[in-house]
Amino acid sequence: GVHTSKSYLINVALGHQFLTYFGTPMKTIDGMIIDQTALTFYNNMQEFQENITDEYRKTYSRSVRSPTYGVTFDRTVLSAYVDAQSGLPQEEDTETPYSPYVSQGFINVHHWMLAVKKGESDPNLDFGYETVKEEYRRSRWRDFMGL
Repeated sequence: GVHTSKSYLINVALGHQFLTYFGTPMKTIDGMIIDQTALTFYNNMQEFQENITDEYRKTYSRSVRSPTYGVTFDRTVLSAYVDAQSGLPQEEDTETPYSPYVSQGFINVHHWMLAVKKGESDPNLDFGYETVKEEYRRSRWRDFMGL
């Protein structure tokens, strides 16, 4: 089948970039997205996450007598979202956030680097708990992304 999910398309492009960066000769894959499209897809995913979070709050904050009030997302999607969120550190876990990029409003380091590349994010953000290992990883990503 044809895969059209945003995360799938981002991963295909990122995988292709990774393999060619390290010397694997590859042709461009039909329909492969470019950095700008990947950045747009990441931003769309963030908007969807915000919408589904708002929808969940509206739906489950209502009384049990009117469980369908405001529902535009399938209940199984909302339940899966809640299950996934329950496994992530919450705001009160401020000692070591599971991703410094998420705390800066990005999905992951790739999302942040795409924003830096487009000039939509500061390449020298203060992440609050800079480590040598983190700076090394960020430096490697900069090289990989051509920054």
